[in-house]
Amino acid sequence: MTNEGIAPVQPSHAKTSHDGLPWPGGRTLGNVAPGEFTSALMAWGIPGASHANGRSANAEAYAKHIQRIRTEGAQAAENAFMAEAAAK
Repeated sequence: MTNEGIAPVQPSHAKTSHDGLPWPGGRTLGNVAPGEFTSALMAWGIPGASHANGRSANAEAYAKHIQRIRTEGAQAAENAFMAEAAAK
């Protein structure tokens, strides 16, 4: 028997506007099961994440955390360049 004509299984949880964000391990947020998602956010100490929140609110908290990381990383790279350029 082959898998031809069989549609892939889609996640059965609610979609969010942040489903395309990267998730550790190479997946995207949209492919993370609800129980795993919230438990991971809580374990990582993501500000604003809570078991009492819905998926959308926790996705928003995760998105803010990722944006903060990106902003801080960009600032660190800029600072390193400025220091290196000033030393030459």
